[in-house]
Amino acid sequence: MKNKTKLLICALVLLLLPVAGVLAESEGGGEMGTMWVTWIGSVAALLFALILALMILKKDPGNERTRTISRHVQEGALAYIKQQYKVVVIFFVFVFVLFLVLSFVLRLISNFVPFAFITGGFFSALAGYIGMTIATRSNARTAWAAQTSLNSGLRVAFSSGTVMGMVVVGLGLLDLSIWWLVWTAFDLPPAELPPIMITFGM
Repeated sequence: MKNKTKLLICALVLLLLPVAGVLAESEGGGEMGTMWVTWIGSVAALLFALILALMILKKDPGNERTRTISRHVQEGALAYIKQQYKVVVIFFVFVFVLFLVLSFVLRLISNFVPFAFITGGFFSALAGYIGMTIATRSNARTAWAAQTSLNSGLRVAFSSGTVMGMVVVGLGLLDLSIWWLVWTAFDLPPAELPPIMITFGM
């Protein structure tokens, strides 16, 4: 019952976001007022992901055999993502230096583009790590719950996937909101915003 209440509260928060946007704009806040919706959306998505993750981790991981298999999966997944990130870091450093040359030396792009690229990559890597961590910890819990009923197993599995989706959305909105503050703080021309946002999306 408590879990259903938590999910209902989070669902209501997400449903009320459009209303918050309309109210912010109607109060004369303009674009800056509307941008507060992205902060609310980011916090709501990350909070929802946290609640789901905690619910998953409270599930029974099963007997010793399923826990052992799950640990092996976690170790393999962690080794894989570490190796992947080592290669990705090299690529990011190369592209970051390239963007630095294009922006500060050749003056072809905004000076903020290299840093938007880095923040986008950081949040993307963070989302991947969190998603991998929850997914590899939910496999044994999904299998064990499925012994009770198919519905129980599917609920754990879908909750695990939802964590990844909400983390991607929440961190993406957080990064976007931070760069919006940077854009307004430095009073950048509107023409510079699209390249910065596209770069952070890369």
